[in-house]
Amino acid sequence: METKIPVKEIMTLDVVTVDVDDDVQSAGIKMADKNIGSVIVVDDGTPVGIITEKDLVHKVLAKGYSPDELVVKDVMTRPLVTIEKEEEINTAIRKMRKLKIERLPVISGKELVGIITSNDILSVSPEIFDILSEAAEIYGSNKIYSENKEWDTTGICNSCNTFSTELDLVEGELICEQCRDEVEAGGYGV
Repeated sequence: METKIPVKEIMTLDVVTVDVDDDVQSAGIKMADKNIGSVIVVDDGTPVGIITEKDLVHKVLAKGYSPDELVVKDVMTRPLVTIEKEEEINTAIRKMRKLKIERLPVISGKELVGIITSNDILSVSPEIFDILSEAAEIYGSNKIYSENKEWDTTGICNSCNTFSTELDLVEGELICEQCRDEVEAGGYGV
């Protein structure tokens, strides 16, 4: 199902940013104050990286660092993956899924003009999941699992946040076939 809507139509315009030389604690405070999961890192106004909640946990807290002792450029994720504002939502979805990311800064040239998240994409067309669920029932994909399973096998993967008609319970999480294969191969944990 193709959605020919440009990213600029659904992106969030008010992007929260921090400077590369700000301390990590200020980035965390901004995320908490705005109730958001990431901030874009800028250097002289040019977007150069991103700090997410996951970065704070894995690169700061889990390693025993104090957030007020580190600067943003030391823990930000880079290179920054972006999308042009004229690109279609389908392009954003494919890029996010391939790279297993939940947000894409939107640019026009080199200027940061917005951000698009998986929630933004879902808000455009939440009925798509109802349609896909109905299609799964029609084609019987929910029937491939034994009757004794206690969960619905159609929904959003807890690992990569993509829609799947073949979710399976792995380590207490519902995950899609692709993520399940990666877990079984030892690629990453859920």
